[in-house]
Amino acid sequence: MTNSIKFDFHTHHERCGHAIGPIEDYVKQAIEYGLHYIGISDHSPYFYSEDDHLYPTIAMAKSELVPYIEEVLRLKEKYAGKIHVLLGMESDFFPDHIEVYRDQYLFHPFDYIIGSVHYVQDISIFKRGRWNG
Repeated sequence: MTNSIKFDFHTHHERCGHAIGPIEDYVKQAIEYGLHYIGISDHSPYFYSEDDHLYPTIAMAKSELVPYIEEVLRLKEKYAGKIHVLLGMESDFFPDHIEVYRDQYLFHPFDYIIGSVHYVQDISIFKRGRWNG
C-alpha cells in the first residue's frame, strides 16, 4: 500500500472578488477533508497599475497584499501540527511588467507562485468572441 499526500495549492478567497469566504475557512475545511497541505494562492494585485484595485472581481487590491500575507503567516502558525499552510500567489504573466512583479515577489516570503496567463496580446482570454475570426 502506498502512502499518499493530500493537498490543494490552488485556492482563492474573498479578496479576489470571485470567491467567497475568509482564508481561515479554507484551512479549516482542508483539515476536515484530511489534507496534509493547503496552499493559499489568491490572484495577485495588478502591480503595474496606478489604481489600487484595478479589477475588483478578478484580483485583490494592492493595499490588501500585506494584510493577505500577514493573515496566511498567522494561520500557518496557528494550525501548525494540524496542516501545513503555504503562502502562495497566482500571478498573471505580463511580459512588459516582469521587473515590477519580480520585485514584489522577492520582497515577501512566498512558498510558491502559480504562473498563469489570462491575457494574450492584452486581451482577456475570457472575453466573449475573442477567438472569432
